[in-house]
Amino acid sequence: MKKNYILLGASFIVALFLGIISYIALGERSIFFRGSLLLILISLVGNLIYFRKYLSQHLRRGKLSRIKLIESFALLFFGIALLALIKSFDLNVDWTARQLFKLSEESKTIISRIESPLTITIFSYQEDGVIGLVNYASQMAERYEAANPKMIKFETSDPIRNKSKADEYAIRQNGTIVFEMDGRREYVLPNLLVENFAEGEISYKGETIYSAIIDKLNNNKETTIYYLTGHGEIDFDAGGLAGYDGIKQMLLDRRYNIKAINLDHYIEMPEDMDILIVADPRTELSSRTYQMIDKYVNEDGNTLYMVSRNTIDDLNILLMSSGFVYLPNVAVDPSRVAKDSGEFSIIPTLSPKSEITLLLRNKKQSVIFPSASVVYSLPQDLTDTNSIYDISPLARMSQYGYGERSFASGVFQKDDKDITGIYCLAIASIVAPKDDLEKQRRSVIFGSTEFIDNTRLYTGGNAELFVNSIDFLLRKDLKTTIAPKNENLTISVPQPEQMRAITVAVLIWLFVWTGVGVLLLLGRRNRVKNVKK
Repeated sequence: MKKNYILLGASFIVALFLGIISYIALGERSIFFRGSLLLILISLVGNLIYFRKYLSQHLRRGKLSRIKLIESFALLFFGIALLALIKSFDLNVDWTARQLFKLSEESKTIISRIESPLTITIFSYQEDGVIGLVNYASQMAERYEAANPKMIKFETSDPIRNKSKADEYAIRQNGTIVFEMDGRREYVLPNLLVENFAEGEISYKGETIYSAIIDKLNNNKETTIYYLTGHGEIDFDAGGLAGYDGIKQMLLDRRYNIKAINLDHYIEMPEDMDILIVADPRTELSSRTYQMIDKYVNEDGNTLYMVSRNTIDDLNILLMSSGFVYLPNVAVDPSRVAKDSGEFSIIPTLSPKSEITLLLRNKKQSVIFPSASVVYSLPQDLTDTNSIYDISPLARMSQYGYGERSFASGVFQKDDKDITGIYCLAIASIVAPKDDLEKQRRSVIFGSTEFIDNTRLYTGGNAELFVNSIDFLLRKDLKTTIAPKNENLTISVPQPEQMRAITVAVLIWLFVWTGVGVLLLLGRRNRVKNVKK
């Protein structure tokens, strides 16, 4: 009996040592780590059986309570080893009602077609407003990795601790998810994966978007962004403090193709156009250019507009298709002026509801518009009755703001001709026909151009606001037949307080077992002393 106990004890120590070494050197999925865990489990079961029998024969009655204390630690080691073994095989149990993390057959088919290594990286750090979304995104990524571990690798990176990598990937927002294959990259923000509806129902789109992105990368499709030229628009190749090549470089760092286009030299829109940027045209657009852009917009095109006090009025002919317009003006808001940033620089209030501004709001990060014009959504009677409009204000002035219309004189004073009220400085819209809601056209308009020039690009959240808008527009390009899954409870996305509660529960369990063993041991000793007396 003693010999068996010595062998079991020695096997436990050896297995524990091998487990620690193999975990550090080879990871939790190595066969050596799994084998050592299995050996630990076997030795613990043997130790519980033989150790109890051995001590029962050799210890006096008053000392048998020590077994309870030792058993509690043995059970703790057993539980830890068993959970580690289960986790190493990715035996995750999906307890959600709609099987949020169960991949569909279509997703499995897309995953099986991967021919080049795919890396899914989530750049995140601990932040209460983001951690729940990141947990959901991470669990989805783990399922995709488990479905094809030879081709898919999932990893996380802290953009603060690993700043060099975050800069290499042009990360501007906490929680950004990057899919990379053959040097091509696709970016997704975690808040795009979850959409809230009335009555507490939540639509989880993780599988929908993940599979669409992987399918896009599988088909070797690159993201191409065109910007209009030939009409006095801002120059994205211009350097210097007043230039815009900084934002272009940021998009190039994302592995996007950025191309200039003068539509007067084209018969039709390029087929590879994912986004068209129309940035402050100063001279009249030709009828051909108008017709081509209008056709592109109405055929589910993604457009990003930027206007200023000098933008041509006729641009509104195109803007109306997206559900918003602008009038030449200078936005003035005395209560929201940025100090030392110019007389009319504004710190707008960001919307708490839009997916473009949500993470900026969570980080309490502001944006600064050095100059801006008021933009606003069309009244309902001017919209197309055959379409549904989802208009989302992104940035607003305060109740004290107004849009100065007589800016040519250089005198800025509120009068009856000015635009007054709580107006927007940026808007995002989704427009779809009532009979085909999947046929969407997405648009964003900024009443400012200078907020992303080389001088102000990295001021506050300016860069984040712009790239989030790009992500919003590109989301429509992720087409798939995989439907989102709806839940009424967010049990699959634990919040920080829930995780802390789980940790406390585990510690309480440990202390209860240890305390019971200690109390029994002390109680037995006291009874033995009383008997001797």
